[in-house]
This record gives sequence, C-alpha cells and structure tokens, in this order.
Amino acid sequence: IEAEVEIPAGSQVSEFGFNVRVGGSQKTVVGYKPGEGRIFVDRSASGLTDFSSLFNTRHEAAMQTENKRVKLRILVDESSIEVFGNNGKVVFSDVIFPDPASRALSFYTKGGNVKVVSLKVNQLGSVWNQETGSATKIMMDTSDRELSKGQSDILLAMVENGTGNGAQPLKWNSSNKDVVELNVVDK
Repeated sequence: IEAEVEIPAGSQVSEFGFNVRVGGSQKTVVGYKPGEGRIFVDRSASGLTDFSSLFNTRHEAAMQTENKRVKLRILVDESSIEVFGNNGKVVFSDVIFPDPASRALSFYTKGGNVKVVSLKVNQLGSVWNQETGSATKIMMDTSDRELSKGQSDILLAMVENGTGNGAQPLKWNSSNKDVVELNVVDK
C-alpha cells in the first residue's frame, strides 16, 4: 500500500489509517494521530499474540505531517508488516501471525475527514514458491473446531490467485448432509 493522505483545514480527524490482514476478529492497524503527531502499528488483534509476555502488541513513534500530509508505505506478507512513514523518517518492522484466511484490508478515519491524495495497492509475489505462485488455492482459517449436533460455527475462507483474484464466492458442498449442513454467511 502506498498512500498520501492530506488533513484538510478545519478537520477534526483524531486518527486515520489502514486495517490490514483483516478476517473475523483479526486485524493489524497502521494508523496516524494528527493531534499527537504519532504513527503506530497495533498488533493486539493481529492473530496469535499470547505466545510470549515479551511480545509487544503496539509500537508508536513521533512523526509530524509535511505540508498537512502524511505518506505511508506499508508492505504486508504472510507473517510480517513493514511501515515507512514520510519516506522512511519513521520505520516499523513487525512480525504478525494472522490466520491464513485473514486477507482483507480497509481504510478508516475517526472524528473527521481526510483527503486521500494518492493510493496504490499492489499484490506482492512470493519469493519462496515462484513455480507455484500462480496456482489457485483456498486459504482457510486454522481454528480447531469440534461441534455437537445442532451447533454451528463460521469458517473464514478465500480464494487466492483464482478467477477474479478472490472476488468469486466459494462453493461448498457436503457429501453427507446428515453429518454436515452448509449455510452461506456473507459478512
């Protein structure tokens, strides 16, 4: 993600940024607080975070706007996020452990408006599996599930490198409807 965001005169915006690797209750937040002049990465809901008491879920640093603008360059892959604020004046490099199906992204503001001057979103290719980089695969959440009769749960899944690059819905079937009944939930 490469974004340049302008804070208009008179805007009361208290925070804006991007939610990345979003899925279910998971997300990693890259944000900016204009009133405090602070940029941050919040990993508190980024997936697996409780494996060590030393794992810090939030990093932040001072960063002033330049001509009322903030430039963000955000690189996200399977297990890391790199953030470059204002052409590298502030840099974060963090590991994240989201579910494989947590692939969505969104932009947010709190308390007011901002002007998105420019925005580019590019898909990174894999350096590890170059020969299978274009293969279609289904990414699903990895939560363990054990359900009794009558109980239900939501399974998050998405198509990677498929027709429409994830825009097409998945089609689910059960070979034995007495054992598993599938209901589509659109969130």
